Parts: sequence; structure tokens; C-alpha cells
Amino acid sequence: MIAHKDNYILIEYFNNSSLLIVTRNTQQLKNDEAYKSLIHIWREYIEKFKPKYQLVDYSNFNQLISPEMQLWINENLILPAIKFGLLKNAIIVSKDKFSQISINQTMDEEEGAKVFTKYFDNINDAKKWLEIL
Repeated sequence: MIAHKDNYILIEYFNNSSLLIVTRNTQQLKNDEAYKSLIHIWREYIEKFKPKYQLVDYSNFNQLISPEMQLWINENLILPAIKFGLLKNAIIVSKDKFSQISINQTMDEEEGAKVFTKYFDNINDAKKWLEIL
């Protein structure tokens, strides 16, 4: 079921597998405030659905995440996701090397390290790891 779709993000939820799929596209956000707004939308669906599994497709993502935003994302998205029951987080890696480094750094922060995260280069392998195929 499509829960949210705009120029920046697609959020889908599958109740039968307690899976939230988040797909970021190539559209870059203009500033940190716009990024925070996007994260609030994402968090809203985590709070609503309380998924056990999350698959984030960053394959077309091409934006750097500043160190300040990395910390903010940990506090305002990752920590709440853990509190709402997220067990596994599969990430499809960005084709852009520098964007992927900032994603890795975000997940390596203190809160990000508390959720079991694994990186993949395709969705099928990620779904197999999440044990939802």
C-alpha cells in the first residue's frame, strides 16, 4: 500500500510482513529544513505503522548529509523507529559514492548502531535478508 508519495520520497507499507519500504529519488532537497520536513513525514509513518522491518532504497539518492543532520536524523528518526519496534533495517546503497558515505556515517552514529542494519546492492537480496520474500 502506498502511504505517501511526493517528488522526494515514496513510502509503502506491507502489513502482512510488517515492512516499510522507503524509496528516495534523485530530487535533491534545498536545505536542512526541507530535509527535516521529509524526515518528519517518514517518522509519521513509522509511528503509525510500527514496522518491524524497513527497507530503504537509496540507489538513486545523490545528496550529502551534513554531520549535524546525521545526528538530527539519529535523534528524530532512528531512535523513534527503534522505540516503535524496528528490528531490521536493509539499505540499498546509493550509486553515488559520496552520498553513500554520508548514509553510512548516519547509521554509524550511536542510535543508528542500535538497529541491525545491512547494506545491499539490490532489493531482492535485501528482502531475503529481512526474511519477507
